[in-house]
Amino acid sequence: MSEDEKNILNAMKQVRNLFKEFALILETIDDQLEGKGFETITGSTCLADGSSSLYSPTYWMPTHVLRFYQNAHYSNLQLYVAIYFDDDNRQDYLLNQPIISAGVFDFQTKKVTFNGDYDRAKFFFEAFTFLKKTQFIPGEILTLSIDMDWKKEVGDYAFDSATCFAYPLLSIKNSSDIEEKITKVLLKIIEEK
Repeated sequence: MSEDEKNILNAMKQVRNLFKEFALILETIDDQLEGKGFETITGSTCLADGSSSLYSPTYWMPTHVLRFYQNAHYSNLQLYVAIYFDDDNRQDYLLNQPIISAGVFDFQTKKVTFNGDYDRAKFFFEAFTFLKKTQFIPGEILTLSIDMDWKKEVGDYAFDSATCFAYPLLSIKNSSDIEEKITKVLLKIIEEK
């Protein structure tokens, strides 16, 4: 086997190992939020915006993984957690480091339903991407309010506000970091709503 062949195989193994680490982070968040009464909205699915088309090879590998959560006691709120590990395929944002982001979408008095529509999930995800416009400060909580014209344009997808934050992914070393930096902050945001 040539060096190039070995390098290709090793690169793919490294990517698989990274994906296993990302899955472990998301599973830990799932467990921590489940202990607080939240459930994942889309089962075990965590990918969106991919392709199996020959003509879209840059979409064969995901650039991010994400999860959505709900709780019957907060029917107007939807939580999300996303790990961004590569530049957006459409170049909507470029990363200078991998990040983990989380937040709460607030639909105010409207009960939110999610039927597994990943275009909708992708829409929520992209609505958040403050990183395409600003340099984020780790842990800084940002609230985005949505204007009425935008809400009319997007209809059912429209949330009233989104509160979100992010950390460098490599700052998450263990389940305690996940709990302190992600889970507890999400729960605090909800308590303040």
